[in-house]
Amino acid sequence: MRVPGGDFRLAGGGSTFADWVAGDGPVARPPTVADLRYHSTTVFPPVRPRGWLELRYLDAAPAGNWPVVVAVTTALLDDPQAADTAADACAPVAGRWVTAAALGLRDSALRQAARRCADAARDALGRLGAGSGLLAAVNAYIETYVEPGRCPADDLADRLPTGGPQGLLHAEINAEINVEASAGTNTEINARADAGTNAGREYPTTWPWVTAR
Repeated sequence: MRVPGGDFRLAGGGSTFADWVAGDGPVARPPTVADLRYHSTTVFPPVRPRGWLELRYLDAAPAGNWPVVVAVTTALLDDPQAADTAADACAPVAGRWVTAAALGLRDSALRQAARRCADAARDALGRLGAGSGLLAAVNAYIETYVEPGRCPADDLADRLPTGGPQGLLHAEINAEINVEASAGTNTEINARADAGTNAGREYPTTWPWVTAR
């Protein structure tokens, strides 16, 4: 835990903020409002309300996926029809975070919910006036992952036996660098050539939609 003066102290024994409030905390003094305010910044639920909705997991996606995940999220939140469909689709799987983390769309119930949400978002983006490049990127992602019940991590697992951990890491680092370097430009991202090659081996990019604008 952080203590005045900028130092830190190990809070061992499973001590919680509630324990501290009850007088059994890692330090003798009682907690203050400032302590609670700081503590709340370290609590990272998947969606955190902060005057806006902070979706903590979106920034974990590879850079090439950001246009898709932002577009789909925006469509499901901003379009009333899509929002209603998503709420109905997700109700049966609400709270299944552990299953989602372990199995992803290999879980049939999650896969069904994801497909309904993806279809609703795709329809909503058309109503919201999304550009053809973005629509193509969303379609490519849905066809590549949502419909067959896969996720980008499955691509990495498929490639692991060919290039090994080092080759896989090297390819993904190069892909990230190339995508970030090309961000904000109108030139075609050349990640296919640089990110898909390591030591003479060709790997399929995990981002078939990265050239969409």
